[in-house]
Amino acid sequence: MTTRLAVHSWGTTDRPALVLLHGITDSGLCWADAVARWERDYRVVAPDALGHGDSDRFRPDELDIGPVDAMADEVIALLETLVYPVVLIGHSMGGATAAAVAFRRPDLVGSLVLEDPAWRDLTGAEERERGQTFLAGRGEPNPVWPAAEIAPWQEAHAKTDRDFLALGRVAPSEPWRELVAGLAMPTLIVTGTEGVIIDHSQMAEIESIGNPRVQIEVIEGAGHCVRRDRTEAFHALVDTWISQRLASRPS
Repeated sequence: MTTRLAVHSWGTTDRPALVLLHGITDSGLCWADAVARWERDYRVVAPDALGHGDSDRFRPDELDIGPVDAMADEVIALLETLVYPVVLIGHSMGGATAAAVAFRRPDLVGSLVLEDPAWRDLTGAEERERGQTFLAGRGEPNPVWPAAEIAPWQEAHAKTDRDFLALGRVAPSEPWRELVAGLAMPTLIVTGTEGVIIDHSQMAEIESIGNPRVQIEVIEGAGHCVRRDRTEAFHALVDTWISQRLASRPS
């Protein structure tokens, strides 16, 4: 199966691969600051999600049945071209997609990092209301964000499939609780304290599911985009966790 995704990559193929899945209205180029840090030690692969950036637009049937399921299928096709189970990292919509990919194909994912994944319990009407918000734009970037990510963030919104945005749907077909229970690899969920999706109530529910492979860490003062709001704290936590998981994997 060939992928319909535009794929950006850095580093050499003999290094462990980090695959980065961005959030809604972003693109693979929106990880610029993170890539600059990670490409020194890893092969970094950052696709534009289906319907985003320079990737293919959604087909009508994909919008009807489940756009995030279509995204996950394309990521699986991409992972099948890479060597060894990867470290899969996803933010928001990308986190929801990453968890679905890891759940469906655990053989392709060695470990998983989810940055405030988009696990919401929304009705269809609530999704459509969110869709109107997505269509309206995103306001101004936070001035504390890494400078390298601001221009790509601003440019990516205009390239996003408008029919997809109108749906307001950023979750796969599997309920998020089912995904949490079924994750079979080391998984780090990173969230913040300011207007996040994975708040104290949802953290308690995740912990009550009792999957010992799932670890939650909170970075004080960070909002939904943890790595941009508290960049150094995010990388101090996540970079160490990744290196430890890779060091302990079978050779």
